[in-house]
Amino acid sequence: MTRPALLLTCLLAALPATAEVQRVTRGQLVVEGIPEIPSALVARLRQWQQMRSATVVDWTPQGALTVRTRFAQTAQLHLVDMPMGARRQITFFEEPVGAAAWSPTGARPGLAFTRDVGGNEDFQLYYLLPGEPEPARLTDGRGRVGGIRWTRDGTRFAFTWTARTGVVADVYLDDPADGAPPELVFEAPEPGWSVSDVSGDGRRLLLTRFVSVTESYGYVYDIAERRLTEIEPRADKAARIPVAFTGDDRGVYFTSDAGSEFRTLRYADLATGRIDSLSGHIPWDVEDVSVSNDRRRLAYAVNEDGYSRLLLLDLERGQDLVGPGLPRGLVGGLAFDPAGERIALSVQTPTSLWDAWVWSFADSRLERWTQSEVGPLDPSR
Repeated sequence: MTRPALLLTCLLAALPATAEVQRVTRGQLVVEGIPEIPSALVARLRQWQQMRSATVVDWTPQGALTVRTRFAQTAQLHLVDMPMGARRQITFFEEPVGAAAWSPTGARPGLAFTRDVGGNEDFQLYYLLPGEPEPARLTDGRGRVGGIRWTRDGTRFAFTWTARTGVVADVYLDDPADGAPPELVFEAPEPGWSVSDVSGDGRRLLLTRFVSVTESYGYVYDIAERRLTEIEPRADKAARIPVAFTGDDRGVYFTSDAGSEFRTLRYADLATGRIDSLSGHIPWDVEDVSVSNDRRRLAYAVNEDGYSRLLLLDLERGQDLVGPGLPRGLVGGLAFDPAGERIALSVQTPTSLWDAWVWSFADSRLERWTQSEVGPLDPSR
């Protein structure tokens, strides 16, 4: 035996005997050398798991608010008819529901939504008619479906789907009432494309090409001519996010930080290419934008020193409107009702999770529509 080997043997012999590794088997799970979690810690963590929230999804054509909330193991869709009214569950799945949107006019009186199976994130498209126990699946299981954008007349909706290549998200149009397969209307040249809106006449799409959080581009796509027209074409990289066409389809609203320290709300005239800033007087980033289906009003939220502030625009008169004084917190999920007379928003504060609030333009009233339970925790602490 060599001297190094002899030395190693002596050192190993001098080490104390190793304690037997504890092994616990629970079904298919084998746990080795991991101590049991104290029951007091499990009970304490369970308190945090019991907290609930309600986030705004959309309005039904009849004016009920749709929220995403969890009563069992997964977040599902519920309807709320009035401030602090009962939540009526309308989807019942083992997996949470993804994107969801109602026909804005009721021309197709149903809900289009996406969901996956077993957490595989291969979201498929479904359509649920009110009163029906089960939704109809509109896609064939290939690829992954993305965001849903209804036409203003409520007869069709656009969405993205990776069925063609498995990677690139193309844009499709579908009429859930005709029984025909979705129509491919835009073949994306590379990954990263999404759809924001469909023009009022149904002939053009408002598209985004996403590269990174600091670089994205907006386009108007003519379906018949298969022609892309870039919005705000500039040489510098910037985050440009299209929002919606105007009521007459002659312009688009979008956000951009091109040439600015902040992400601002802007208007682009499609005929002349002129760009107007609508929020340049506000030194904060615009984080969320929503436009009413009739294009009379626009709402946007800015991040002001870490707290959200909601601002409102009368698009017909080009005037700012008096908005609600919100609780100090964060705002998201802006959604106008079908008549454009109310806007719902999700609000989170330091002492409460996300809940649904509604601002009424007619009487300038802000009302809380849901109040989610925080379990056994003390919100004041």
